[in-house]
Amino acid sequence: MAATYPKLRDDLVIKQQVMGGEVTFLIKIRETLAYVRFGQIEWAIISRLDGHTSYEDLARAFNREYPDKAVDAGQVEDFCQSIKKKGILVRSAAEQSIVILEKLQDERKKRAERSQAQDIFYLTLATTNPEKFYKAVFPFLRWIWTPPFVVTTLALFVAAGAVIVSHWAVVRDGMLKFWSFEGKTFADVALAFGILAVIIAIHESAHALTCMNFGGEVNELGFMLIYFIPAFYANVSDAYLFDKKWHKYWVTLAGGYSELIICSFAVFTWLVAQPDTFVHHVAYNVMVFAGISTIIFNFNPLIKLDGYYLLTDYLEVSNLRENSSAYIIYLLRKKLWRVSAEPPWGLTPRKKRIYLIYGVLSTLYIIAIVTIFLLFVNRYFNNNFGEIGFFLGLFVSYMILKKRLKKLMRFSQFVWLDKKELLRQRASVRNGALATAGLLLALLLYPFSHTVSGPALLEPERRVALQAEVAGFVADVSPSADQDRLLEAGEVILRLRNEELTARLRASQAENERLHAQAQRALAAHDLAAYQAAARELDRARQELNDLRRQESRLEIRAPFAGQVLTPRLHDLAGQHVAPGRTLLEFGATERLRARIRVSEFEFRELAEDQRVRLKMPALPATTFEGRVARRSLASPDSYDAAGRETGLVRTAVAGSSSGEGAAFSHFEVWVEVDNLAGRLRPGMTGLAKITPDRHSAVVRFYRAARDLVRSRVWW
Repeated sequence: MAATYPKLRDDLVIKQQVMGGEVTFLIKIRETLAYVRFGQIEWAIISRLDGHTSYEDLARAFNREYPDKAVDAGQVEDFCQSIKKKGILVRSAAEQSIVILEKLQDERKKRAERSQAQDIFYLTLATTNPEKFYKAVFPFLRWIWTPPFVVTTLALFVAAGAVIVSHWAVVRDGMLKFWSFEGKTFADVALAFGILAVIIAIHESAHALTCMNFGGEVNELGFMLIYFIPAFYANVSDAYLFDKKWHKYWVTLAGGYSELIICSFAVFTWLVAQPDTFVHHVAYNVMVFAGISTIIFNFNPLIKLDGYYLLTDYLEVSNLRENSSAYIIYLLRKKLWRVSAEPPWGLTPRKKRIYLIYGVLSTLYIIAIVTIFLLFVNRYFNNNFGEIGFFLGLFVSYMILKKRLKKLMRFSQFVWLDKKELLRQRASVRNGALATAGLLLALLLYPFSHTVSGPALLEPERRVALQAEVAGFVADVSPSADQDRLLEAGEVILRLRNEELTARLRASQAENERLHAQAQRALAAHDLAAYQAAARELDRARQELNDLRRQESRLEIRAPFAGQVLTPRLHDLAGQHVAPGRTLLEFGATERLRARIRVSEFEFRELAEDQRVRLKMPALPATTFEGRVARRSLASPDSYDAAGRETGLVRTAVAGSSSGEGAAFSHFEVWVEVDNLAGRLRPGMTGLAKITPDRHSAVVRFYRAARDLVRSRVWW
């Protein structure tokens, strides 16, 4: 029987490309949607695989073309066997059966190990083939990929940007409140996720349809979590087959471009919609998600999103993230641990620089993201589950880092096996072990500081309600009352007008003048009886005049002490009639403010008076304010509700509440005094406060956590 030799499949899509000055050949395998790239040297053999040429003839042809890289028939055969696994060579019927069995085994293995095999930061949850849908809608959207549409949308971006800049103060304050999740209900969160899902679906569809516009195919659409953020993805790898680089760029930019279009329409909808309406609220959510997320997240090259693929296309370096990570690991193994390691394939001086820079930046970014997320997780469990939260936080942190910890353990075993003979030969091993143990013990016994944090609501240290003592119409409101300005003691805040009182005052003044003249005439006439009668009437009239003048002085509402008007929109009172006893405004002293902070019962016992407090206000993000703990108390339902309305936190039942809701833990209030001599803080501001209790070592903390767990959960 004639010998059979390897043959390149006829149904492959093959493109010759130049990347980084190197000629490469990209092969697409249709049934698996896989892509394989080979260099010019490998292609010298692959291109001759016609099913008739023997390994010896292949070796001779290769050696004639590359005499400095001579190979023999055995090496050519090994190479052909290796590329057969990639699926680019024709397989016999028996080999195809074996491949089917291997695929089934691999799928069962992947299903069994999916929880461990996937990267926790890139979790694929579901996939589908959208080809039929996209082919159905594409003919109706061809007008999008035309110059007039691009010019029109660019003008739209400029106009929307101008609106955002002109209303930046409002947009900024709204974004700070939006991303701090203040006052967000479950319905708000559900609406936000719904809007985000629609925007991301449009984003990925823009990638897919643009790829189809330039001749590519899109056979996969999936839902995944990227750094714990929900995301869709469309497999537009066919863009790698495009001959024109700008076509690749447009495919990558299409998603972010579509979001900017959505954001622009949302900006104008937000501008014309009535405030506090559903349309206004939805438009603002769309504006934030489609605008901010596009700039900060989608175009961030350190996340495997649009910015990453733009960078790889520009640098002409495929698999940048994976190769950079492999190069960093190679350097650590070789330079730091001094163990044998194989460098990534195809390294050049240019790629070394790229891999090093990107690898370091992406590693630092991942560390930052993981650290922030773990801190958030631990803070959540500590605040809501007390001492048990410490263990829950450790467990969740372990589950997140489990895959990487296992890799670290395997690498540690590898280093030990590689270096154990060398380590055993050195007498300093014991001293090193003792030093390491001593260092660990010192870390366990070192008293670390930690913080107790919670939302803070600023209130004036002293506040009074100023009421109308006489009836009248509000005639004048001081301009400084609505200008967020500090007022001096005695400064007029507003004036009332009472025409009846004014008329009585004038009549009383005239009566006093008449009686005074009458008394003077009686005195001049030496009429003692008439003079005494006139003097008595004059005293009565003067007393009445003084009473009227006191009432007139009460028409002016003055600042009782240095401070600030706390009532908003005071000018709305102008022209209104007020009755005696009506509260006109609230006034507070602002030289020193107090902040009310809610903490759980587990944190409450660690706090004491005069402990240091730091406050950060979203309205003044560049400044950290200092204060001290003034007193502690059990949170009353009324004060809890008042703070909840301001800070937007969910109410938790407190001890002694009659609401019947029940609660696992009581909550307490800590009152903090904050000096405000510079006058930058204002009552009603909300922010985050961090209290620094006494320092304790890890051993003490673990002991207290275990002790309290046993006392509160095991014994009852």
